[in-house]
Amino acid sequence: MRINRLAGILSLATMAAVLPVSCNGGNGNNSSNSNTGSGDEPELIDYAAQAKLNLEYEEKNFLDVGVGEVTVQMYIDGDTTHFIELDKRQVDARYANINTPESTADIQKWGKSASLFVQDKLESASTIVLTNPTMREEAPEHDDNQRWLSLIWYATVESPTLDDFRCLNLEIVQEGYSAITGMESYYPFYDIFHDAQKQAQDNRLHIFAPDTVVDPNYYVGEAAEISIEEFNKNAAKYAGKKVHMTGIVSTFMGVQSVWVESVSDDGSIWGVYLFTGYSGNAKPLFKVGNMVEFTGAVTEFNGDYQITDLQYNQYFPTEDDVVLISENNPVPSASQVAPSSQVLAGDFNVNTTVTLSDDLVVTRGWGGTDEIDPDTGVNYANNAITLWCTNPEGEDVQVYMPNGAMLRGDDGMLIHSWTYFEGKTLSNLHGVIDSYNGRYSLQLLSTNDVTISATETVA
Repeated sequence: MRINRLAGILSLATMAAVLPVSCNGGNGNNSSNSNTGSGDEPELIDYAAQAKLNLEYEEKNFLDVGVGEVTVQMYIDGDTTHFIELDKRQVDARYANINTPESTADIQKWGKSASLFVQDKLESASTIVLTNPTMREEAPEHDDNQRWLSLIWYATVESPTLDDFRCLNLEIVQEGYSAITGMESYYPFYDIFHDAQKQAQDNRLHIFAPDTVVDPNYYVGEAAEISIEEFNKNAAKYAGKKVHMTGIVSTFMGVQSVWVESVSDDGSIWGVYLFTGYSGNAKPLFKVGNMVEFTGAVTEFNGDYQITDLQYNQYFPTEDDVVLISENNPVPSASQVAPSSQVLAGDFNVNTTVTLSDDLVVTRGWGGTDEIDPDTGVNYANNAITLWCTNPEGEDVQVYMPNGAMLRGDDGMLIHSWTYFEGKTLSNLHGVIDSYNGRYSLQLLSTNDVTISATETVA
């Protein structure tokens, strides 16, 4: 599977459960999200219609002047979306002045519902515009995670006027998916945001609802105790639910990606990918050979299933916390030493590791932040690198180095271009088996896991 630095892809099938309450004088209020105790539904004010986009956006770029038209590149969660400007630069936008519940590495009540709400709104949009939260034409600021603080505006009609746009940040507050955060009193729309929040609180919408109100996209049942083999064979059955598994840590990358393996009764080796977020708190997961028990949520990303929402607190553990059972166990897949042709043939299971017994020659590739993305005309936004190699049988073998992989050259400096590997030989490659677009490939997590040398030429 391709590594998820972010979250799982949102399921359109569940969107109907999180459509907004009616704020236009209609009778579409969702009683499951509003608990007033009265038989009469309240008349809700559409505050999102009161905030007006007052900056011309055509032929402008948000990253330069704080306003510009964009299109969606990837949905992340309820307060983060990746956009592409008209000049092809990527904008990782953090919705200013809100903070929706988590739905990626951590899973919180109303988090997935907020994510689905955002996706529903932006997929209905004919035009999307980002502005600086100050509503001034000046370069935007970013948060500590290098995401650009933005107000997101969308219109659903063709050739919209400025009056046709709605502020999605405000609409998220209005629907009770977030409280206001970090909004100074001198900011534009300060009063409207607070009026919208008070209405959501008074009507107990979503995050302001009593704990007894059910979020249809948040699983609260017991974790199913399953094997890693069962997960691989029937992952869709557990999607959106909690599972409990046991296995041995085979490898990890940074603090966000961990692979765990186990051996089935018939001797076959199975692996699972854990997206652990960016805190690194679950310490038992970050040592190869640790046998661990873990409980997490099954989520989907790019058609593959993974485990997220892993818990660990050294001082106040819960029954769902990661548990260290023992250390220094042999990694099950250490026995998987084979030529690359066996990987391509599917002789080993995905998310397990393998050490190649043959050499690969790099023939072409793409990626790295020093390289130009031919689809956008600007530098790649992250340092993921893909290499196409040839094995001794003449077969094409794809080697993928995800963003965050520790790739260093002979000088000890980070590698930022696939061309560093061009024409070279990769020997003793140890990587994670992946399946992408129906083809088996390898993920290389560090240049410590491979020997790189000049390719010998035959006279």
